[in-house]
Amino acid sequence: MKETIGMIKTNLANSKQLVKKYAWIETTTTYIKGELKNTKQNPCYYSVDGKLTKVATGATDQAKTPGGIRGKIIANKKEDMADYIAKAVDKIQTYLPPDGKKLQQVYAGGTLAVQILDPGKKFKLSFPNYLQKGDMLSISVDKANQKLMAVSVNSYIDDPSQAVIFDVI
Repeated sequence: MKETIGMIKTNLANSKQLVKKYAWIETTTTYIKGELKNTKQNPCYYSVDGKLTKVATGATDQAKTPGGIRGKIIANKKEDMADYIAKAVDKIQTYLPPDGKKLQQVYAGGTLAVQILDPGKKFKLSFPNYLQKGDMLSISVDKANQKLMAVSVNSYIDDPSQAVIFDVI
């Protein structure tokens, strides 16, 4: 297992350097209670000074809201939803990319769980309480090819009832 954790840490460090040569489109799709609330795409790249740059693709059309009390209630609900979505996106960004030192700490703590996906070739490592109590970071590994296949996180914003679940494939 030590060898695998070392491979993951090396892979993350190499990826951090290699990604600076690429440009990509980040797609963030937000579901709340199973209902699609927002989809946003941003072209991304690392600038010359090494900072991640995300280019906004343009504003979305705002639907006309009714006036009066009903309009204020709808506007407040939209504002609350936008705040919630912003908090969820901020939470996601604290997990990406995973920190090799934190992975090592969870492993050293003896709480690492292993799920075999393809015997001798592919498996999933789960790191409970990775950043906060009750969260779970999972990394699917293709050991035969020395590659990371996916990262999954189950976390929450302020309390466990505000779940944030995401997958990076």
